[in-house]
Amino acid sequence: MAAIYHLPEINLMVRGEAEFVLPNILDALNEGDGERFFSHEGVFWHHDGVIAMAGFDKAARPDDLASLPVDLGFLTPGDLENGLEMNFSRGCRRGCFFCCRAQGSRMRKMPPRKAGELLSAFAGKVDRLGEGSETARTVNINDDDILQEPAYAREVFAAIKRQGLRIFGIQTSTASLAKADGSPQVEVHELAADPDLYVKSAPLL
Repeated sequence: MAAIYHLPEINLMVRGEAEFVLPNILDALNEGDGERFFSHEGVFWHHDGVIAMAGFDKAARPDDLASLPVDLGFLTPGDLENGLEMNFSRGCRRGCFFCCRAQGSRMRKMPPRKAGELLSAFAGKVDRLGEGSETARTVNINDDDILQEPAYAREVFAAIKRQGLRIFGIQTSTASLAKADGSPQVEVHELAADPDLYVKSAPLL
């Protein structure tokens, strides 16, 4: 509410993850479909003195990451100069303040098949644009912490390598690296230390 108050030039705001619900909200507004508009959560809209709020006390956090549209037609060679940021999962079970407040305390994952589809589309786009630099063929994994579930991380990393892509590094928590008794999480260490996953074969955690 403070952001809305101080940014009056913004007339539509979605709490949480907007890319899933925004097209539906815009369609509802353009068609004057109030029932469809108010079926959403976490939405605030104002225009010409009219204010509409749909479940604004809640955040939009869709579970179905399999329905994410894969359309990379908007990308230009300049956009790909340093690769592309991608989310494969959202939310984190660790309870740290920022990620859990923003994305929720439950990990929601894109199915591995869908992740492979997204990576294949990206690699194909890079090839078609003739952007052959090493940095163009990179994926910056922007998950809250993909290593919180090592088996899932292993599937995503394998899909990245199958497409001939690399990553710069992995953002994680120190909680990923050790078990509750202080002994090392060997599986996680092996995943993170794989030089074939990284740009210039240089692991970065």
